[in-house]
Amino acid sequence: MSGNRDPDQYDILLSSKACTRAVKGIVPLYRAKAATWLRKKDKWEGVSEYIVSGTRGKISALERAAKVMVRDCNGIKVTTDATQDTIRTLAVGRLGDASYGIRLRSGFPGRNLDKESMVAIDIVITRVGNTMIALEHDGHVGQFDPTLTRSAAQTATSRLLEALKAS
Repeated sequence: MSGNRDPDQYDILLSSKACTRAVKGIVPLYRAKAATWLRKKDKWEGVSEYIVSGTRGKISALERAAKVMVRDCNGIKVTTDATQDTIRTLAVGRLGDASYGIRLRSGFPGRNLDKESMVAIDIVITRVGNTMIALEHDGHVGQFDPTLTRSAAQTATSRLLEALKAS
């Protein structure tokens, strides 16, 4: 994968005006100069990580946007004849100084999207001091392990803490 991806590429995030405004607030995280992508070979599952460091004001604005994203995007459900999309808050535990997460699921109407989703995307945003990490874990039918999100976020936060202590 090359180039950064913006979260506003997902139509479900743009289905409410409040959620759209919130998502636009976190887009600078996805345009970070420091980013990594890990993909499983022959599967559509991977983890993308974006890291932004800056002034207290810049990081505070990004953290406020993350809080608003969780608040304003939670509970969105869009159902058409062909698809059903949902967004819920994702509990990630205590990571860094603060953490925020949402879980997007897309699949067929009337199905349990936690078990039978066509597309699954977890977004976790963590702040450590004046640095933020946006971690996106995505996957496709039967190739998505939701437990990987928490462990990937914990590992990313641990690595960031070690790097900040060393500098």
